[in-house]
Amino acid sequence: TRAEQLLESAGLPVLRSSEVSPEYLGQPEGLRRFLKEIRDGKNGDYSVYRVTENGKISCSCFWQRDGGFYMSYVCCDPAQKGKDRVSIVETYGIQDWDLSEKGNFYYRTFWEDDQHYANYNRIRTMQPDEMLYGMTRGYILPVGYTGVNLFLLDWDSHSMENVCINDLWDCLEGARTGQRPDPEALGFAYDRDRGCFDVPADRFEAVLLNRFPLTLEEFRQLTDYSPQTNTYPWIPLESELAILYSHAILEPEVTACRENGDGSLTLTVEVDSTDWKTDALFIHELTIRPLEDETCQYLGNKMIKVDRETLPLSLSRAEVRGNG
Repeated sequence: TRAEQLLESAGLPVLRSSEVSPEYLGQPEGLRRFLKEIRDGKNGDYSVYRVTENGKISCSCFWQRDGGFYMSYVCCDPAQKGKDRVSIVETYGIQDWDLSEKGNFYYRTFWEDDQHYANYNRIRTMQPDEMLYGMTRGYILPVGYTGVNLFLLDWDSHSMENVCINDLWDCLEGARTGQRPDPEALGFAYDRDRGCFDVPADRFEAVLLNRFPLTLEEFRQLTDYSPQTNTYPWIPLESELAILYSHAILEPEVTACRENGDGSLTLTVEVDSTDWKTDALFIHELTIRPLEDETCQYLGNKMIKVDRETLPLSLSRAEVRGNG
């Protein structure tokens, strides 16, 4: 933004924002030097500036004195005058921090497991690849990892029996329309015996059928299609069910892309977590085929690095609700 450019022209370290990638520190060398000095026990300070979406300017000043590491935070509104210009002035003790191999500066100012915040904040010191992050936004984020298992299992087009396609309907319908579907507003019938809503076949298939390399017959076998009502079962991810899927904050990022001989792409997805101060809580390889409408067909997934204790639940919504 213009404000970010003005701050940088004054020689100030600024978090650069972008519509196509996460924010990152544009001039990271000073922060890296400062953190090295902190590790060596030296006193010092370093400030990072950020322009918010509503035009306010914040400054996070990291400083160490006699072994104590702190962050002072100031936020001001250039549109205001006098004392109203400064809205927030706070100082926190930094409980823990690290600079990862991927150049992520993680720091914690609150006690661990405070449910109101991630355990750690993160400042990126490396610019994300815009093309790869575009794949993250287009192919990974619309699905995610909560209440869906597409990215949490090993599968291909010949072994999809454990992938719950039905749970994907609201994710991809929401990505298409811009909001999660409301079954009552849409007039979907509720099946009390099975505890699910019945989605009309034309609406269900329009969202999901072309997203997998399946014939209509194969698709219907995998999704419990009802020929009597011409519908598919779907369980919304409502709050009580979402709680049962509770897991660490996850931030997936496509870090590599390999083009295959058949025109498909294999993406390496590293799932970071600001709760666990780690660049890759788990890693999976997702194979896709891009479609003309900028969506994709999902062809397979392979788990590369897995810690079962921190991996989100990979059970279907029906299974989790039954176990809950």
